[in-house]
Amino acid sequence: MASCLHCDGAKGKRDCPALGGMICPPCCGRHRLGAIACPPGCRWLGGLAVVREPSARAFTRDDYAAAVDKLMAFVLSPREAAARHESLAFLRDMIEEAGGRGGLDGDGIREWMGPVIDGFLGYGARDRDRRRAVDRLIAARGRDLAAGEVAALGALAQARASLFEVVAVQVGAGLTLRDRLGDGEIQVREVTASTQLRPGDVIFAWVMAVGDHLELTGASMQVPPAHVATVATALADELDELRAETPAADVAEIADVALDALAEAVAAWRPPELVTTHGEPLLFCAAHYTVGDGAAVRARLVAHADIDGDDLDGGGPMTWLDRAPNPALANGPTVLGQLRVADGELVLETNSRARLARGRAMIEETLGQLAAHRADTFQDPEAALRDGAASPSASTSPEVPPEVAAEIIGRYLRAHYTRWMDEPLPALDGKTPRKAARTAAGKRSVAALVDDAERMSLRMPGQAAPGSFDWLRRELGLPVHEASDDGLGYDADLAPDPSAWLGAAEDVREQAVRAYHARLIDQPPVAKPGLHAALHVIVENQVAAGDPEETAATLHRLVSAGTTRHEAIHAVASVVLREMDAVVRQKRRYDRVRVARELDQLRARDWQGS
Repeated sequence: MASCLHCDGAKGKRDCPALGGMICPPCCGRHRLGAIACPPGCRWLGGLAVVREPSARAFTRDDYAAAVDKLMAFVLSPREAAARHESLAFLRDMIEEAGGRGGLDGDGIREWMGPVIDGFLGYGARDRDRRRAVDRLIAARGRDLAAGEVAALGALAQARASLFEVVAVQVGAGLTLRDRLGDGEIQVREVTASTQLRPGDVIFAWVMAVGDHLELTGASMQVPPAHVATVATALADELDELRAETPAADVAEIADVALDALAEAVAAWRPPELVTTHGEPLLFCAAHYTVGDGAAVRARLVAHADIDGDDLDGGGPMTWLDRAPNPALANGPTVLGQLRVADGELVLETNSRARLARGRAMIEETLGQLAAHRADTFQDPEAALRDGAASPSASTSPEVPPEVAAEIIGRYLRAHYTRWMDEPLPALDGKTPRKAARTAAGKRSVAALVDDAERMSLRMPGQAAPGSFDWLRRELGLPVHEASDDGLGYDADLAPDPSAWLGAAEDVREQAVRAYHARLIDQPPVAKPGLHAALHVIVENQVAAGDPEETAATLHRLVSAGTTRHEAIHAVASVVLREMDAVVRQKRRYDRVRVARELDQLRARDWQGS
């Protein structure tokens, strides 16, 4: 038997088309696609042939799922123990330093950091030879994998990570992302995250090429607005140091820095003290009274000089005011609370113990024997705000009236950020926002912090309108956000122009859909117009983006079979709604296969005239 043409020592047992003769198995395994320029048709390459054949690098979602499973199994295998131990050193240090505080324990930490940790271990952390686990898996076992799986691993190997800001959302279709550590914007196809993210949100994530478009790899985490500047600064500083030694270094290999910075920021964060505009500690309070003649109670309350309410019979809320000029409110009156009368009960809702005592005295003096005090209830403001963020209906809860919440949060934010302008901030290298904004570079950094603060305020009860921080921008000499109206038109029976549709903001699209339905005079009003419009937007987003392809194909099939386009949208939306509900409630990824199967089962006859 001839000797190996590569090492000229061991016996050649394989016919090597690259060398034109025999090669030993060890040399074939160790040097293929490296020192040996293997042609794509070599039978010894197996699944690795895709590395040499660009036209064959396509992969399915099943290929991707299988590749990720095999990658994580490889990461957790005994042969990767040393690399795994080195990569996770930051995690052990973090847990030890935290001492189990702030959720940093062996189990809790994986709940919110797990996906990024998995991405870091699989295709982020590099060894001394600058290889990652995905590189080592392809080299060691790529020959035995299916070509689609190798192609998927290759896409992961080429994926890039960064801190991305969501610029625009096409619900059910994709995201426009801006790289906060680099330049430019990218468009990614994404269904699951598009239902959970909003413009202004920031995520640390990997993005990979899939055919002719980009997608998220699934390894990502959202960074709360309060901590974006901290994480961005830590990543930028570490990346500068790393590239000073290794110019080719990328953000993916310092994902642990993002995790560490965010964990420290979360652990150190303390909520600011909340007070009313009169300086009283904030506490949501309610006084409950039993009443007999509700109409008489309302009439007497509305007659009071400090109570506004013009619906004596409708049962609507009455507003309790302090009409004395309040400097914190531009010398306007102060909303002290609300009163509600219904089902034999009067409830006063207010936001401090002092106001509760004052309100009870006012009620008992005004109503006398018409009302009997039953009980007082209290709710911690942090718990109330958490409930308000978690539940869409919380802002209308009787415990926290929306007008009261808006007044409290709005005044608190103005007082807080008035002080904030003159406080030194680590994110600004110890400078105050007012001082940092004197330079062009500092002005950009301060503007980003104000944008983050405004986005965070929009999620609080009362939901201030966009632009509500313009007073702060003017004070700091920053550009003021101008409102715009894209004037987007919509007709459900005519497909919108894809570029114009996707180029408009999500709220503009929803307003266009609502306006269209308001013009329809031959159809009854829908029960939930907001949800109805949102579903129209999701379907149109998917059609305009061309992904998933099944959406447009189903619309075409149903219209060809006799439905109007509007009816076909309702049919597709019925499937989309079930899947979006499952994504949100079950915290799982969008199941494209199941959606395609359900879309295929839709029949025109079931939706004609809907």
